[in-house]
Amino acid sequence: MDDLLALDITDDVGSELTPRQERILKAFQKSKESYANEIVFTPPGWYDADGDPLERLSENKDTDTFLITLRRLEFSIQRLYLQKEYEKCLERVLGFLDLLSSESFPPEGKGDAREREMLDIAMRCTIKSGNVVQAGLLADRSRPKWRSLAGIAATAGEAYIVAQRPRDAITAILLALHLRGVSYPHLKLLARAFSLRETQLLAAGVTPLKKTDAGTDFNSDSDSTTPSELEAVQALYRICREGTERVARTYAYPLFHPGPAETGESREPPPPRDITITSSMVEQWGTACGLTNDDLAYLVELCTFEAAETDGAAGDEGGKSVRLL
Repeated sequence: MDDLLALDITDDVGSELTPRQERILKAFQKSKESYANEIVFTPPGWYDADGDPLERLSENKDTDTFLITLRRLEFSIQRLYLQKEYEKCLERVLGFLDLLSSESFPPEGKGDAREREMLDIAMRCTIKSGNVVQAGLLADRSRPKWRSLAGIAATAGEAYIVAQRPRDAITAILLALHLRGVSYPHLKLLARAFSLRETQLLAAGVTPLKKTDAGTDFNSDSDSTTPSELEAVQALYRICREGTERVARTYAYPLFHPGPAETGESREPPPPRDITITSSMVEQWGTACGLTNDDLAYLVELCTFEAAETDGAAGDEGGKSVRLL
C-alpha cells in the first residue's frame, strides 16, 4: 500500500515513442521552421517594395519567384491606372507587352488573357492622356482580337478617335455593335467618329452639294445621285446622333431612379421621325465614306430592318427602311 501511495502520477509511463509518433513530431517541428519567416502584416505597395518589377521580371529566371514577380507587375500596373498616373502606367504596360511578345519570355507567363488585359489598359491610358501616336499603334495591334472581343474593338475605336483616324474607328465600332448589339456607349462612339470625319472634311475645304442638316428631307433625290463623302458623313452622323439620343433615355437611368410619377418625366423615348430611308441609300452613303463590304453590311444591319410586305403581294420585296435605332 505504501508503494502504491509513493507512486508519482507525473512519472513517465512508457515514455518511448512509437515510430509513427516520431514521424508526426518531426513533421510538426519541420512545419514550424518553414513558417519562421512568415510576414503577418503586408505593407501597402508590397509589389513595388524591391524596385521596378518590370526590371526584376526581365532578369528573373527562377520559376517560382518569376510568377510572383509577374503578379507584382500586374498589380503595379493596375495601381498606376487607378491612381490616374496614365503616362507612367502606359510606359510600364508597353514594356510589359514587349516582354510578352519576345521569344525569350518564359511560356508559363504568356497567355491571351494577360495580353488582352494589358492591351486594353494601354489603350485606355492613351485615351485618358491623349497620346495620339501610341493610341493608333495600340489600336492597330489589337485588331486580330476584335472579332472575338467586342469590348477590345470598341476601345480600339475610341483610341482611333484620339489618333484622328475616324475611318478606322468606324470599322472597329461597327464590328463591336454587330457583335454586341445596339449599345448606347458604342453608338455614341460611332456618332463621334462620323462627327470627327465631318470636321476633317470641312477643315479641308470640302463643301456639300446639297444641305443635309436636321431639317432636310432625306427623301430627296438621294437614290438617283451619288452623294459626296461629306454629305454621306453628315447623313450618317444625323442617324447615329438621333439614335443615340433615343437610346440614352433608357440607358442613363440608374437602378433606383425615381419613377415618372415623382419626376414628372417619361421614360419612353420620343417617336422616330417620319422619314423613309432605304437600305440602298445607306449603302450609297457607306460607299461614299469608303467603307468596306463588311462595314457596309454591319451599317445596313444597324440602320435598317425588313419592311413588311405591302398589300400581301407575294412578289413585292418591300425594301428596307431606317428604324432610327
